[in-house]
Amino acid sequence: MSLTGKQKAGALYCLNNNGDIEKKNDSVSISNGIVWSLDNKKMYYIDTPTGKVREYDYDITTGKISFLRDAVVIHPDMGHPDGMTIDSKGNLWIALWGGSAVGCWDPVNGKLLYKINVPVLNVTSCAFGGETLETLFITTANQGIPQDEQEKYPYSGGLFKADPGIKGVPAYFYKGSKY
Repeated sequence: MSLTGKQKAGALYCLNNNGDIEKKNDSVSISNGIVWSLDNKKMYYIDTPTGKVREYDYDITTGKISFLRDAVVIHPDMGHPDGMTIDSKGNLWIALWGGSAVGCWDPVNGKLLYKINVPVLNVTSCAFGGETLETLFITTANQGIPQDEQEKYPYSGGLFKADPGIKGVPAYFYKGSKY
């Protein structure tokens, strides 16, 4: 992404198993959340300014993606989609920059299921953790808060945790490269 805020100046890349880098999507403004469905057949991806989570067909063997539809559309009054994770039921948990919350959406019908309010303005990401993956860890930022509102959000930049009553899924780790 552009470090000067230029729109559609970035791209989404894939680091392949052999260590090669391949461009998957261009004209990206602020590349953010990315997760795969529980069966690894769909990829969900956020380009923050669009306000959407895009769903792609995904081939785990080749890494090929093809756009299917907008799975989730977030109204600007709720904030802007930032980081994202997936739970054990396949629902998407999305941090809401400027929205003081993390929302949980059903990617099948695009409906908001739950919302966890956070006492900060800019929520950046979320991830399930802990021994049983039942804790939702939520990261936040202290930048981008208007001067006249900074006292209202003294915990900005902090790390929060919540127990949403659902488990996450184990993370995948990249296991090597030619570099």
